[in-house]
Amino acid sequence: LFRSGWDRRRFFRTTGAVGATAVVAGALGRRLEQNRRDDYEAARPTSLPVVDDPSTPAIDESFHPTEPFVTPVGDFYRIDTALSIPYTNVDKWSLSIGGLVDRPLELTYADLVARSQTERMVTISCVSNEVGGRYVGNAVWQGVLLADLLDEVGVQIGAEQVFSRSIDGWTSGFPLEVARDGRDALVAIGMNGEPLPAEHGFPARLIVPGLYGYVSATDRKSTRLN
Repeated sequence: LFRSGWDRRRFFRTTGAVGATAVVAGALGRRLEQNRRDDYEAARPTSLPVVDDPSTPAIDESFHPTEPFVTPVGDFYRIDTALSIPYTNVDKWSLSIGGLVDRPLELTYADLVARSQTERMVTISCVSNEVGGRYVGNAVWQGVLLADLLDEVGVQIGAEQVFSRSIDGWTSGFPLEVARDGRDALVAIGMNGEPLPAEHGFPARLIVPGLYGYVSATDRKSTRLN
């Protein structure tokens, strides 16, 4: 059935034009996204600074007959909260720490790279991962100890929570004592010996051992003590 003034030929001609426009728009969108990704990768460093505090244990490759003990970067699980990977200009990016602190701090990527580097092997898992599911991964993370940064800013009495925000608006929080109880939470800049890929948070992301992965999901972030 066609409404008054529309014949079959006009209907198919119009819907065909709409379909063609959608295809062109989709192709243009993919090209622009690839260009953004290429620019981002060109700005990503090719190496990491030397680790001052390594503690990676010896790896028993016979632990599992088919899966490596350390999850390759390309196989590490992802749960995306945005339609596309958020990109940022690393030269303009900075990490800010504020809230209930004595000395608010802002660090560029170069500042993080210049600081004492710690390496830890940490497994993170998605809160929705099923037993035997694929949303879990084990990696060697490199970065700056979150506890050291908190000591530097001077956490005030009354602060209870570390609240962090990604540049795409994702927010998460966890109890302050988790960052200072010796589990070595990191502001990570490296993963398995290479700078963080865009898909996993370059320039920097949180890694908090012992808590579900969404707590570690704030990347390209700011942190506030509440």
